[in-house]
Amino acid sequence: MSEIVNKNILIIDDDPVASKTLSLLLGKLGAENLNIVEDAMSAFNLIIERLESNPIDLIISDFVMPEMTGLDLYKKLILSDINTPFAMVTANSDSDSIKEMIGLGINMILVKPITVEMLQSHVVDHL
Repeated sequence: MSEIVNKNILIIDDDPVASKTLSLLLGKLGAENLNIVEDAMSAFNLIIERLESNPIDLIISDFVMPEMTGLDLYKKLILSDINTPFAMVTANSDSDSIKEMIGLGINMILVKPITVEMLQSHVVDHL
């Protein structure tokens, strides 16, 4: 059985098509407990709200979003001592951006277009 089946996964993306596609791909890997939000601040509030009762096991966030980027969210979580596994989705394969993410501790970076195989090897296999 896949390690992802019983995990509470939070998808953060301001593009509903992208979040739906990601949820379908995760579903192919057995994910059942998916939460989708459209912005980083709502995601942060949900993570805080669920810390005690039903914590998020994995966060998959788009990098570019209005108001607060995925990287800003990651920094806010770290400053709040929340160390939930975090995967960043980006269309930008620019090495400087990737280096910055890795330097901050993000070790699951998904460059679009995302595939089931990419999710398996970069996310599921690291849970």
